[in-house]
Amino acid sequence: MYDIVIIGAGIIGSAVAYNLGKYEGNFLVLEKENDVAMRTSKANSAIIHGGYDCAVNSLKAKLNVAGNRLYPALAKELNFPFEPIGSLVLAFDQEEVQQLEFLLDQGRQNGVLNLSIIDHDQIMKLEPHVNINVIKALYAPSAGIICPYEATLALAQSAAVNQVVFRFDYAVTEITKVADHFLINNEIETRYIINAAGIYSDQIAALIGDQRYTVIPRKGEYLLLDKTEELFHHVLFQTPTKMGKGVLITPTIDHNTLVGPTAVDISDKEDESVSAEGIQLIKTTALKTSDKLNFRKVITEFSGLRAVCGDDFIIEPSVADNHFINLIGIASPGLASAPAIGEYVMELLSKNRFQLVKKAHYQTGRAKPIRITELSLEQYDQLIKTQPAYGKIVCRCEVVSEQEIVNAVTGLLPAVSVDGVKRRTRAGMGRCQSGFCSVRTMELIARHQHRSMTDINKSTNHSPIVYQPTKGETDHED
Repeated sequence: MYDIVIIGAGIIGSAVAYNLGKYEGNFLVLEKENDVAMRTSKANSAIIHGGYDCAVNSLKAKLNVAGNRLYPALAKELNFPFEPIGSLVLAFDQEEVQQLEFLLDQGRQNGVLNLSIIDHDQIMKLEPHVNINVIKALYAPSAGIICPYEATLALAQSAAVNQVVFRFDYAVTEITKVADHFLINNEIETRYIINAAGIYSDQIAALIGDQRYTVIPRKGEYLLLDKTEELFHHVLFQTPTKMGKGVLITPTIDHNTLVGPTAVDISDKEDESVSAEGIQLIKTTALKTSDKLNFRKVITEFSGLRAVCGDDFIIEPSVADNHFINLIGIASPGLASAPAIGEYVMELLSKNRFQLVKKAHYQTGRAKPIRITELSLEQYDQLIKTQPAYGKIVCRCEVVSEQEIVNAVTGLLPAVSVDGVKRRTRAGMGRCQSGFCSVRTMELIARHQHRSMTDINKSTNHSPIVYQPTKGETDHED
């Protein structure tokens, strides 16, 4: 019998798991995919929003501002990158300037610190490559950027170190109430359930008879530019609309430039395709912000789905059973709010008679993963002398060593796919997009996890890269 089962291992489910790891109890996370951060949490704008765009007195406003303030200490504790680079909302006419004034007032009411409207000359000093027709901008120095899948993994690994169990490749298809507990798939017993299933959260809620919610997947397509195009130093927004914050331009933690997203409501919750129309829309719209973008430097396109259900976050016990807590419609600013959402769920559990008892031996922190690109020549030389595999470069574009990949496939919550390795090490994320290193990565996964090459997937299960050998043995050989 588990005390609490969390359904979903994205940034929200992992933030809840991280907080539960501080308390006594038997906790389990169920994830239908083969890794953490497999859906919305791996494909988004990677921005920690300031909180000025949320309606006053909304749950989004409360949790966005709180989450923003929690990130610096959390990133330091769990050793994932966070950079408070600030954001600018650009206005190009007087109507948009009025919108900036509204956002300034709204942000101040929400508790966002140090917001200001700056003029043309101040903007050009901060961002000399933006459109010279810009009039004013709303400057939010508290906004920042992270790597969302690395942050998710850090939260999940901290939870796992503190005895929270993760079970992957497990789709929840049935939930039954039996006496004082739930029975999941006629197999797993638990006293409480936290529904953090993202775009599928409405369907999970419906399994206990709570059919009040309809989650609409909102697709956002993106373009990622090569690292040679480091023209911008802040998150650059256009004036927002009811569909979102518009097409943005932002540097990433790893020094690429990200442009997007589109915002199109769709019906297929598995549709993560990109389209020629979407890409063209991004290019056309982004030019309003800057005509210095060189789209010949695009190295990949991708899309992600946001879970839209009304105008605010829905975080509440189900009307069907108050031991079942729904987290539904956690679209933007869900990433920015995640640490605060984790704490907020602890409050809801306490209010619903779950006794939170602090662990006597809680393990804080997380060891920083070794990245050879972050070492000095002297440090790297010493490392190779003791562990020579750090000197064998597998990914040339991102300079990732064999040992870094081995660490990713043998460590806590290991990568089991090529994309899982990519998210942990950046092997395959560079200019050639795995053209050179994917086979070597597959070989390392197969060797260290004792699997066949034909069993290695690109991303999700049932996405094989090779089907059968053309010659030789059927299983991987060293």
